[in-house]
Amino acid sequence: EYGPFDFLEDRAMFKKFDNFLNNPVPVPVKDSQLDQCFTECRNKVKVKYLQRSRSRSAVEDLLHQRTCAIEDDLGVTFVNFKEEEIAQQLALLSHETFSKISPSELLKVAWSKDGKDTKAPHVLSCINRFNFMSRWYAQMVLKLQTPEKRAQLIMVLIRLAELCEGLKNYNGLMELLSSLHLSSISRLKQTWKLLPQKSTDSLNQLSKLMSPFRNYHYYRKLMSKMEKGVPFIPFLGVFLADFTFMEEANLDYVDNELVNFEKISMMGNRIREFRSLVQSSYPFKPHAPLQQALLIQRDPLSDIELHRLSTMIEKPADSSDQDRNQDDKSGTSVQRVSLSKLFQNQFMMSKRSVLNGTADEISFRDWQVLLTGAKPISCKKGQVIVQQGTFNDSIYCIKS
Repeated sequence: EYGPFDFLEDRAMFKKFDNFLNNPVPVPVKDSQLDQCFTECRNKVKVKYLQRSRSRSAVEDLLHQRTCAIEDDLGVTFVNFKEEEIAQQLALLSHETFSKISPSELLKVAWSKDGKDTKAPHVLSCINRFNFMSRWYAQMVLKLQTPEKRAQLIMVLIRLAELCEGLKNYNGLMELLSSLHLSSISRLKQTWKLLPQKSTDSLNQLSKLMSPFRNYHYYRKLMSKMEKGVPFIPFLGVFLADFTFMEEANLDYVDNELVNFEKISMMGNRIREFRSLVQSSYPFKPHAPLQQALLIQRDPLSDIELHRLSTMIEKPADSSDQDRNQDDKSGTSVQRVSLSKLFQNQFMMSKRSVLNGTADEISFRDWQVLLTGAKPISCKKGQVIVQQGTFNDSIYCIKS
């Protein structure tokens, strides 16, 4: 899956591959089937590689094809419909799925255990939908070729977030905020500086409302004041985090195998609260064509692919040929990433891990995302990189 990116990041590997293509390796046994097979494979790879390199890189090809495939189905959504219509249909779709979640799906962390597809199908549907929409919003922004067009779409997404907040669709609001705070979007300085102050202030206000500060203090405070009978779609991540904590931090049995009724009572009250929030339905009528477009289940670009696409349309400010070729020099290659970026990515991963039910583990892909954008530097033997007792704002990962 990450094959094309190896050649994009590692110039030394690229040179080895190019040398392999242009300098055939002799085979001991002449005129053998092995020799023929090797020659055919080398020629096929070389032809395909040259064809791609003449027009665009393999990575650009991959991103272009996959982005266009989704845009063909979903790209017309923001053109053919008003933001109000989109927000209403998003609320209807989310409410339909949330109302199907049964109490048993929220018990025993069923969404992250074996058999989760049958034990918690609707929770998983909400999780998958959240991840899909967050990456799709970002992909639509990155597909646009000019900062002006990207800024216009970001303004539309912020307006859509305002409407989701007005409709009490906080799960939909968090989908949009998660997308706009992805590193692949937040790094687009040329785009963000074109946004009017009103849109920026609105985004900051919504981000503060859904901030994880003090365990989502502002959002929980708002949720506690909700009136009964008002349509409401909660942010599922908060409930799943609460159920996970109650399950893991409290024993099922206490004091000589007595049932822990306190745990049962806590979980029962939380389930009752969740069910009461999603009881009331919205008065809007379903819009079949719009819902059909929003329900398309294509796999959008991954976080790594989104970042690569982002760096293609707006290159890093400190990028230069010298930096990109540093790993060709002798010595040890090191990747450096800012600690502030590290903590930001850890926060994003913690949100995803709660939704994915893997709060105790960091996957290989998470580490790949964590190190995305790290700057390779070359060091000579004996060179001091970090000295004890001195201030350091970066984390280092040894590559070779």
